[in-house]
Amino acid sequence: MAGLQRRVRELSHELAAAKRTATVAEKAQGARPASETQIKRAVETARRDYDRQFAAFNRRMETEAGKMRTALRKVREIASAAAGILMPIAEVPKPPPATLPGPTAGAQARLRPLPLPPPQRPREEQLTNLSNRQFDDGAAGSLGKGAVKMLKVLAQRSPIRLSRSQLGTLSGYTASGGTFGNYFSQLRRAGLIAEDGQGVFATDEGVDFAGQVPPAPETHEEIVAMWRTNLPAGPAKMLDVLLERWPDWMTREDLGDVSGYTGSGGTFGNYFSILRRNGLVELRGQEVRAAEALFP
Repeated sequence: MAGLQRRVRELSHELAAAKRTATVAEKAQGARPASETQIKRAVETARRDYDRQFAAFNRRMETEAGKMRTALRKVREIASAAAGILMPIAEVPKPPPATLPGPTAGAQARLRPLPLPPPQRPREEQLTNLSNRQFDDGAAGSLGKGAVKMLKVLAQRSPIRLSRSQLGTLSGYTASGGTFGNYFSQLRRAGLIAEDGQGVFATDEGVDFAGQVPPAPETHEEIVAMWRTNLPAGPAKMLDVLLERWPDWMTREDLGDVSGYTGSGGTFGNYFSILRRNGLVELRGQEVRAAEALFP
């Protein structure tokens, strides 16, 4: 509508300019200016064009308003139908509570009071006993330093789960090695850690036993520094290359060339497996990049 009004004003200006031009031409050449009838005819043509476009705009608005009214009517019909379904459900009476027949005289004679459970010791005493507990790992002995270190790694990230490979790397052990297996068994038998389909985690007792631990890394810099500290030099070098290229993808051959290893060689394969087992890389066909988890 505003465009039409602007067009009318433009036509009026053009007519006024035409009259001025005609006057100048008349003086210069003796030509006659545009007549009043011609001017009125041009204005009337512009007004009819404006009226026609305004009427078309009103018809479009009426059409859209009709669509909105139809949609609102359908919404009301759906709401009414839903109310008719829910009201009968709410009005269904609850069944009376079931009553069981009492025991017979013979059964009462055979009944004996159940023994009461032993009194629970205070939680502080339980934790003290837990810290002094002996673990049967083939020989009597207290919880080893390595097991405590593994527990603290899990307690620091509780309730987040870690894979066995991640737990081994962050605690300084190979997840497939015997030392890791012994410490893992000690902690699990003691109820300090547990494992489910998502990984390994510290139980509530394990978190209490671990005591105060440093806060878990949260920023990108802290997370990367943690992994650099615990990874062997070769995998850490490859990870640095991937971090510099993130979020771009690289082929394994390019990664090997830039990090100084042959992409098809055994050394590269071993180092790459360490990164993959620890969830530090993402794969897309034959391409690889640093895992998005390193960029919180």
